[in-house]
Amino acid sequence: MPSLFDIGKSGLQAYRQSLAVTGQNIANINTDGYKKREASLEEVTGAGGGVTEISDQTGLGVRVENIKRAFDQFLIDKVRQTSSLYQKSDSYLQEVKDLENLLLPSDANLSNSIGEYFGSLQQIAAAPDDQAPRVIALEKGKDLTGQFNLYADRIERLKTKIYDKAKNGVTSVNLFAKQISSINAKLLASGGAGDSSNALLDQRDLLIDQLSEVCQISVRYINKGAAEIRLGNTGSGPVIVEADSSPSKGNISTIPIDILQESSRLQPVVGASDTATNQIQGGIIAGLIDAYAIADDTLKEIDNLAVLVTQKFNEINMTGLNLDGKKGTQMFTVSSLKAVENPTNRSNVGVAVFITDPSKITSSNYNVIYDQKKDLWTLTSQMDNDKSFIPATGKNSVETDGFKLSFFGTALDGDEFNILPTNASKG
Repeated sequence: MPSLFDIGKSGLQAYRQSLAVTGQNIANINTDGYKKREASLEEVTGAGGGVTEISDQTGLGVRVENIKRAFDQFLIDKVRQTSSLYQKSDSYLQEVKDLENLLLPSDANLSNSIGEYFGSLQQIAAAPDDQAPRVIALEKGKDLTGQFNLYADRIERLKTKIYDKAKNGVTSVNLFAKQISSINAKLLASGGAGDSSNALLDQRDLLIDQLSEVCQISVRYINKGAAEIRLGNTGSGPVIVEADSSPSKGNISTIPIDILQESSRLQPVVGASDTATNQIQGGIIAGLIDAYAIADDTLKEIDNLAVLVTQKFNEINMTGLNLDGKKGTQMFTVSSLKAVENPTNRSNVGVAVFITDPSKITSSNYNVIYDQKKDLWTLTSQMDNDKSFIPATGKNSVETDGFKLSFFGTALDGDEFNILPTNASKG
């Protein structure tokens, strides 16, 4: 039978430990990542001396079995998903505001330049024999092309800034992944319970919270609280942190991610082989990807407007006569084209673009794809309303009105390139 001294000592110890846990909770109420501690109590039982002996357990009291964190995995996952979606919307909004500021009307803007240019043409129509309106029209035409190029340059710089931010984002993801993997190794090497493990679990959760703000993730916990982390919220995305690291071998297992500037979009990739993934649908990176896409789409609209103004005005100007009685020539030309490789290409094939006659380029967006069975490249227009363009084919080169494509390297079936303008227009 325990003595009264022993009973009092056990109860006093449990009381002191409970007070210590309460004090710890109060002291860390504003500590990032800290989870409330709860003391788990169990009854102190007596020991029987024989088979038929019934021990007296009255008044033996309780003792602290262990100290646990107040942790609800379901609620925390919901908070992380909500935070990830908020960060996506917030980062997207910030970049779209910058894009809006580039396009907002001002004293010197594209709309005013177009209006002033066509106003100068009306002055020529009113006095066709006067040289002064023609000089003014030439200068207004230069101002118009300058505005097109200025808008294009500004949006290109914005796209570069967004891309740089996205690269910083994936750097943060890889850093968080390494830190979480290191904590996984410590958890697996620990005894599994106690204040030290609780502190590690707090660090783990704080890092996962920060990671979820940068990119959308799903988390699965295994033995001793080690976390397996996948991209996306489906639980089936690519693994970026493996939970079964082997601390005895120093194995901290992470799979790095990156983001590539492919075609007109930003493409997240995973692993050394740069496998493309579409699982990042939340977080800062997702917002930047969407912002990059809308910036590129806006740039295409400006390029398309430049092409339309160039083509239509040149058509009209070339049907008339100048002061010498000769047929009019082009006043505007569309700039050169560039080939953008599809990120899913499986070979190292390349293509060179040669402009032969800018006036004959009828579209600002083309696509060329390789058919291995036919051993042919096929060039088509990406503009739905471009009915005048006739698809062209070729084995080592493809030539159409206005430009020529020359291929080098060994292509595989399905390899493709987008042919896009590098700038707006030149006067």
